[in-house]
Amino acid sequence: MRGLSIVVPAFNSVGTLGALTDRIFKTLRVMGLNFELILVNDGSHDQTWEVIQTLVSRYDWVIGVNLSQNFGQHNALLCGIYLAQFETCVTLDDDLQHPPEEIPKLIKELDQGNELVYGIPSISGHGLAKRLGGSIARLFAQHCLLIQRSKSMSAFRAFRTDLRDGFGIISGPFVSLDALLSLNTATYRPVEIKHEQRLGKKSNYNFIKLAELSLTMLSRFNRKLFILGLALFYPMATQGIVFCIRYVMEKLVTGDSKLQDIPCVTLAVALCLTLALLFTIISRRLFRMFFKSSPTSPYIILEKLTHPKKK
Repeated sequence: MRGLSIVVPAFNSVGTLGALTDRIFKTLRVMGLNFELILVNDGSHDQTWEVIQTLVSRYDWVIGVNLSQNFGQHNALLCGIYLAQFETCVTLDDDLQHPPEEIPKLIKELDQGNELVYGIPSISGHGLAKRLGGSIARLFAQHCLLIQRSKSMSAFRAFRTDLRDGFGIISGPFVSLDALLSLNTATYRPVEIKHEQRLGKKSNYNFIKLAELSLTMLSRFNRKLFILGLALFYPMATQGIVFCIRYVMEKLVTGDSKLQDIPCVTLAVALCLTLALLFTIISRRLFRMFFKSSPTSPYIILEKLTHPKKK
């Protein structure tokens, strides 16, 4: 069906959903297309679901979905994409960093024959930690998953809805929407957009979470390379930590160390902390992959709401 399905994953978004919905309506009304807004509540801890219920009762083009727990941004997006009724999907964040007024730019490029369009901020408003974590995730995507478009990836996307037919059966809890789209598209284009300040909340992504996302993508879509990396990393990391501990203990006990090839205690401590951080990230990822009880579905819908007029 011709039109636009706007999919927004919502997490603790009480302060932004009302303004976001109003701006989406004003933008899409001018475009003259049929449209719907799918708001997916991803296990919020505040009154986000109540706000979504209010918006659904007010507008017949808003659909509300309440997930059973926090599954993650890409899982919530996947849920909304599978519920989309129109031929084109647009995804954007719930914090107004992606201005809805920029949606026509993405649709214009999509109509030029591209299957996928990313909205790339002309000037990034992210902090240093998130930019660093995002760079790591993009490097993983480019060199480990062979996604050459990783430098142009963004959460602000427009694509043909029927691409979901190629996603296949996703049985586990780990989802990377960009990897799925990459596997099912031949043409894409990045478009520069405005990037506004985040409103109402802090980002849910930090350096460690973005690094974990990279490992999730690697283990989900290139498992052989992930296992090879672990086989090399753990013995080397263990040897490095033992080496550093021995150096520090010899310095503390005897005031000297036979390990003269480490220049100073500062370097040893820094190396230990770095390895400990990597151990933490990888171990959490392994625990979640192999031991933690988790749903076999990428998401579970508790409730789906539509306007009373549609029932």
